[in-house]
Amino acid sequence: MSFMAVAYIPSFLEDRSLFVKDRANGLYGPLAFMISNFITGLPFLFLISVIFSTIAYWLINFRPTVEGFFNWVMWLFLDLVAAESLVVLITTIAPIFVLSLALTAFANGLWMRYSPFCPSDSAYCNLNSFFQSVGGFMVAPKDLNVFWRYWAHYIDYQGYVFQGRW
Repeated sequence: MSFMAVAYIPSFLEDRSLFVKDRANGLYGPLAFMISNFITGLPFLFLISVIFSTIAYWLINFRPTVEGFFNWVMWLFLDLVAAESLVVLITTIAPIFVLSLALTAFANGLWMRYSPFCPSDSAYCNLNSFFQSVGGFMVAPKDLNVFWRYWAHYIDYQGYVFQGRW
């Protein structure tokens, strides 16, 4: 689901263009824009997490307890918040639609291989394995060299979500 955060790029670019005009008129600053944009997005991300989890959690046959369900919802919600934040960061740095889309897809694809739900015989996973090899699915984190371990492995938000770690 975090890969689908790229769908937020067009909306954020529209909001950003409106912000540029409003800031030029002295209406509000960047901090107010970013905080309000973040806060207004949280209920929608939570709603998406709950709706998806209500359907998928029981179909996947995870631990059938209320505690397990809400633990899953929490991690999925935090994953979506991190994915949307990544979209905002990249789109702010590169405010061109195609470039933002490519950079965000690259960043998400780089860490997608962390997912234990991506089987090695999946065509999608094999096509993207070049960018998805730093998370532990193809190479154990302890076997990664220092360069890959520190800049790619430890900053991977999806890895923290799938492993349920802080």
